[in-house]
Amino acid sequence: MSPATNKGTNRTLAVEAFRQARLEATLHNMRKGVADEDESWIPGPLWWAWNCTETFDNHWLAKGLPGPHRPFPRLPYFPWFFYKLLAEKILFVPKSREMLVSWAAMV
Repeated sequence: MSPATNKGTNRTLAVEAFRQARLEATLHNMRKGVADEDESWIPGPLWWAWNCTETFDNHWLAKGLPGPHRPFPRLPYFPWFFYKLLAEKILFVPKSREMLVSWAAMV
């Protein structure tokens, strides 16, 4: 094998190892959750929503936004809500349309 081919193979293996490590880290964070900057716990499904999903805004043109895709909102009550979704067998949630509780429950 020539040195150039060997270098290409090593690079391919390194890229694949990086992708695998990133996938494993993502799956771990989704299952277990992570600590936020202030050391508060972010439940795994909420971490996934904040880091791996986007919402679609049908009114993006009217709002003058550059595109229709927005990150999942970082609302202050979401960590508590997601914890309750994971911890409680039955959960009743009074809500308004602006709270995004239906979207969050679907995550």
